[in-house]
Amino acid sequence: MKPTRTWILVANARQARILEHSGAGQGVNPVPGRHLKAEEATEYTDKSGTGHSIAGPATNAIDRASTQDLADIAFAKEVCSVLAKAQAEDRYDRLVVFAGPHMLGLLRKVRQTEIADALLKEIDKDLTHLPVDQIETHLEDVILV
Repeated sequence: MKPTRTWILVANARQARILEHSGAGQGVNPVPGRHLKAEEATEYTDKSGTGHSIAGPATNAIDRASTQDLADIAFAKEVCSVLAKAQAEDRYDRLVVFAGPHMLGLLRKVRQTEIADALLKEIDKDLTHLPVDQIETHLEDVILV
């Protein structure tokens, strides 16, 4: 019988690691080449634009989205793209996500259906600063490590 492969995403808005669990007693191991880092947000070089009012000669400033918000969304899309590609290649069967509340919200907005179908559990904790063996202790309520 083929073991159930569970990928564990540990992410925040700056970095993401993917770990793998291959069955009871196997522990959790990093997936090679699956440590992603967000690109630094770049500042706009020009000022916010202005728009003209339909009602008269007044003008209004047009707010731009924060460059950091745009960078966070782009990183969430990149993470989801990596997960969707791996799911299409049948690299994992189930997915557990550990992410801080901000990143978890972004991942929920941009994730593809393939990822949602494999999703076992989402936990709103930022564990990116922990070593792998300490992440295992947080998995005990979710899967048999």
